[in-house]
Amino acid sequence: MSSACDGLAELRSGFVDGALSPEDSERVVAHLLSCADCRADVAELRAVRDLLGRSGAGTPAPAPLSARLVSIADDASVRPWTKAFDGSRGLALPSERRRARVRAVLGTLATGAILGVVGLTGWFAAPNGNLAAVADPADEAQAEFGAAAAELSVTGASLSALMLLDSLPEATQDGSQVERPSQKIHHAEGEPEAVDLLDRAMAAGRTTTVAGDQAVLARMDERTVAARVGVDTRSRQGAMVSVFDPDGHVLASSFAQAQVAAADGASPVDLIAHAYALSTGSGLHVAGRRASVVEARDEHGMVAKRWWVDDATGVLLWQESYDDEGLSTAAGFTEVDVVPYANVAPTKAATRLATSVVSADAAQLSRSGWSCSDEMAGLDLLEVTTDTPTDPRSVHVVYGDGASTVSVLQRHGRLSGAPAGARWDDKLQAWRHSGAVRWATWQSGDTVYTVTTDGPSSLLRRSVAAFPHEGPVETTTLGRVREGWSRILADLKG
Repeated sequence: MSSACDGLAELRSGFVDGALSPEDSERVVAHLLSCADCRADVAELRAVRDLLGRSGAGTPAPAPLSARLVSIADDASVRPWTKAFDGSRGLALPSERRRARVRAVLGTLATGAILGVVGLTGWFAAPNGNLAAVADPADEAQAEFGAAAAELSVTGASLSALMLLDSLPEATQDGSQVERPSQKIHHAEGEPEAVDLLDRAMAAGRTTTVAGDQAVLARMDERTVAARVGVDTRSRQGAMVSVFDPDGHVLASSFAQAQVAAADGASPVDLIAHAYALSTGSGLHVAGRRASVVEARDEHGMVAKRWWVDDATGVLLWQESYDDEGLSTAAGFTEVDVVPYANVAPTKAATRLATSVVSADAAQLSRSGWSCSDEMAGLDLLEVTTDTPTDPRSVHVVYGDGASTVSVLQRHGRLSGAPAGARWDDKLQAWRHSGAVRWATWQSGDTVYTVTTDGPSSLLRRSVAAFPHEGPVETTTLGRVREGWSRILADLKG
């Protein structure tokens, strides 16, 4: 219903009860002629009123209850109090006709009271119909995505650079002049060598000090843009990433926490090896350093990702992602200094924004109405987190294959307006942002979904299509009562 409908809520109730003034009644009638939702609500209100009015008609109270009520004080209580002083002698019990009338009245009252209790119980057990406003979920969604992608994919510091670039259009310039590494492979090797190279790059990212300038490229709105980025990575401490404007001035800086080795479960390299066909080649150079390249091809034989790894230290020097239209994103060093295995004290791992729950809870969350399937758009479920351990209002699920990550933030509430930097996409039925890191957000029922990914546009489209698109939820009076009792019965079943 619209805001105009909400303003007529009390008048609709008065209209059903026949308690409106002629002016208000005419106002409601005029609105009902053009609003099907309000007509349906009025019909349900009338049904409830008629049900309460008819429920006790002709229904006598049980005989034991009637006898108990008649004799609850003593036999004299059946006489009208006005006869107490008329001098008549003897006390007569009420006639059968009068007892039947009393039983009918009591039955009506009892049934009405029971239905009233049932209705109120269902009303208050239902979720609050006044959904909290969700103003702009993009910032929270990107923060959650950044923390998850740094942990669950082979990215290095380039992810932070891409995310900074996305918010700083003044830093971008034409990317066609950026010199990318050679794609020619002099000597090809198989998957075992490729896995060893990626494992080495992951280890070097945690133990090596690296400083230098990177070029970051991204295809945005049918053109490729680039920016210059400074990266200073300290062993086991993380990386300071700074974005420069075309004149060399720092526009913004961000600190990326060091990647932490997974304590259990599959590593990003395991995920990549499972999802892609890998090969490697040597004899290449990046930023003046000799390097080998790892190439990942999808099930259709198309190149999805390439990583260039320093032969001497294992440092990830350059990486590129591709889609059906060619290059999607790229990031890597143009100048670099490497100090392997620097002796720097370790720091604590980054604190995630949400409260982690065990993966087994994904099934319970799904039964509660959240979207937590084991697989989405060809990617496996890697992580589930909630804002609170019980009765969450926000759920974050992460899918990935080690090369690309999809983060889905689900928040109970009502999207209050268009998110900044997004435009409505009729095909997606969502607000979409196309940048170095892509995201889309929309309302479905009582939940706002925000999907964020560093993968290609096709992955964003498939991911958005995998989740519900039901439009905002509207609950009538009788519908809320039904919803409340459904919730009570579900809780009783466990």
